[in-house]
Parts: sequence; C-alpha cells; structure tokens
Amino acid sequence: MTPDHYIELNLTTNFILLFIHNFFTPSRQNPHLTQSSKQPRGIVRRILFIDNQVPLFDQSAGARSTLLYLKLFKSMGHDVTFFAYDSNAEKSYTKKLLDLGVKIRLRSNNKILWRLRIFWDSLLNDVVFLNRPDITRNVIRYLAPRSLKRSIYQCHDLHCIRLQRENEITKDSSINSAIIRYREIEKYIYKRIHTALTFSSFEKEIIEKEFGHSRTHVVPLLFFDESPPAINDFANRKNLLFVGGFNHSPNIDAVLWLVNEIIPKVKIAIPNINLYVVGSNTPDSIKSLSSDSVKIFGRVDDQKIDEIYSSIRMVVVPLRYGAGVKGKVIEAIQKRIPLVSTTIGIEGIPELGSILKPSDTAADFASEIVRTYLSENFLRRMSIDFDCYAKKHFSLQGVRELMGRILEAAACRA
Repeated sequence: MTPDHYIELNLTTNFILLFIHNFFTPSRQNPHLTQSSKQPRGIVRRILFIDNQVPLFDQSAGARSTLLYLKLFKSMGHDVTFFAYDSNAEKSYTKKLLDLGVKIRLRSNNKILWRLRIFWDSLLNDVVFLNRPDITRNVIRYLAPRSLKRSIYQCHDLHCIRLQRENEITKDSSINSAIIRYREIEKYIYKRIHTALTFSSFEKEIIEKEFGHSRTHVVPLLFFDESPPAINDFANRKNLLFVGGFNHSPNIDAVLWLVNEIIPKVKIAIPNINLYVVGSNTPDSIKSLSSDSVKIFGRVDDQKIDEIYSSIRMVVVPLRYGAGVKGKVIEAIQKRIPLVSTTIGIEGIPELGSILKPSDTAADFASEIVRTYLSENFLRRMSIDFDCYAKKHFSLQGVRELMGRILEAAACRA
C-alpha cells in the first residue's frame, strides 16, 4: 500500500500554488486535462466515486453493490478514484479496492483541505458518482460547477420513505423530524445533480413525480457473471434462512416479528423446522432469540454463508417497513432458492410479482411458508422461475451495456 493511494492529511503549499496556477491564471487551462480533451467526447476515462466509507462488502448488500460497480467500471477500462468521507478505513477492505486498481482518497480532518481536494478531484475526473444523501449534501456544494453537470447520484433507498414507513409501524413521533429533514435533503440533491440512479422501479416514480427529476434510471442492486442452475432436488434441503445486517433497523423488526409471531404458527404444521439468522452487528435483542429451533449465527464469511445456502430449503423476508431494493431477495433469486416475502420485501423489483405472492400479516406469512415448504413441486417451479428471472434482469453484460450508456451521456455534458 503506497502513500499515493491516499490523500495526504497535510497538503503542502505546492498543492495550493498548483491549484492557484491552474485555475486562476488568465488562460484557465488545466494541463492535467489536456490528454483527456483529445479523447472523443463521451468516452469516460476517469470516475470520481464518492461514498461514506470504503465498502464493507461482506456486511451489507449496499456495500456489496458498491464493490460490484467499482469492479464493473474498472473492467470497462475506466480510471476510478474512490473518495471515502469516513477516513477510518480497514486495511482488509482498502486492499480489495487497491487490488482492483482503484485509487483511494481519505477525507482530511481539515475542512479546508478536504473541500479543496473534492473541488480539485471533481475537475480532474470526467464523471462524479455520488452516494448517500448525507454525504452527497456535504460534498455537492464543493464540486466544480462543470462537474455538477456531469454528476450521477445513486439512490440506495429514499430515506424519507423508509423513515415514514418506520413511523407507521413503530408510532415513534421522534422520527417525524428526521422524515422532514431527509425529504428536504433529497429534494436538494435531485435539484442539483444531472443523472439519478435508483435500484427500485417504485422509487423511480417517486423521484420523477415528487422530486421532479426526469433523468432517472433503474439499475440492478446486484448482478452476476455466473449463477447456479435451478434446484431440482429439495428432498435433502431443510429449514429457513433470514439474512440481513442489523445496523439496519428494518431487519431487527423483521426478525423479532418473524420469531415471535410467525414461526410459532409455522411450527404447528412443521414441528421440526428451524430458522437460521445471519447478519452482522447482531444486537442483544436478536441474540436473546436463540433457541433449539432458532440459530443466531451473526456475521459469517462467504464460505459459511454458501454452506448455509446449499442446505436450506427457503429464504424468508418478513420486512414490515423499509425502502429500496432488498439485497437478500436478489441473493435468494441468484441462488435459485424459493422465498416468502412481504410486499415491502419485493417492492421495486420489476416483474417479480408475477412469480411471488407477498404476505403481509403474520397468519398469511406463516401459511405461505407452510404451503411452499411442504410442496417440492412448488419449490422446483419457483427455482426454475428464478433461474429465468435472474438471467433476464441480473446479467453482467446487461448492466455493462446499461452503465456504458449512462456514463457516456453524463460525460458528454459540457
């Protein structure tokens, strides 16, 4: 790991002088852009990717998605610089990016210096790729004006919608101020960025209608180069699986509801069924649910989760609130493993409603688990349907072509 991969926390006077020379001399010509200016318009050479932290790709679907897109951009031949707003980066995760050839900038604790770095890097890159509303709000005002015209904002989920739904379930009035705050932040962002991306077809409509942003595209949360075939033999598979990081409050609520209200109903029909719960940052409220029939694994590595997926019969997604597309659903589809979900769980995933019938009460959810679990024919049919669906919606080549068009359109902006 070399110092060049990181922003120096103490920028030298030479940087300030170079900055002044390049952008406040009469010619205003930036020599670092000369080579890029000779390239045909629309060919992206450099992407500045801004996010809250170096992606903890084994802890959340959002971070895994970020890593997939960084890999994609590098495979397309682009030069990628990753700016982490949180300067506390774990070496094992930074190494993953460095091995891909991604340059890393860590935010300086000096406000003036990191703001200068954002301005400088936005000028030196062809496209600025923004993530997360809080981070975007904090950095967008420091982008060079011409960079705003070539900006892309990736909406992981609409925070105002997620919080509003949480309030409807929990009746927690303290959330109201956060709902208002995030609605204003997201409104501010969509007024300023050029291109909006969302993983959810449902949220695309909200972004277009409520926030008035017409240049909005739906892109997949996860995508895959290779996937397993449909599962034909369920005779040797058993038990249920829930996957989700517990820094995300909807996952805590989902597991509590599942264990306390749904599983007891399921066990009346299937007494020997077990539930596996996998997820990082497991709180005591979830750990306390552990029993002979409820196995709380916490965070596991890729080898262990693959081992669990190879043995379980079904995935359950009992989310009562939330927003955006759920990685646990996409992952189950990619693994060709049948699932039962609420409406929230499958929201925003195009055409999935033709395969799955959502269940939104504890009784209906339990009944659907029992009906699906006990029918091998039904399980096989759903696995085959997932195989067809994944090939259509989550192929690497399809995403490569889609992002190629989006990046080209952004880079062509003056």
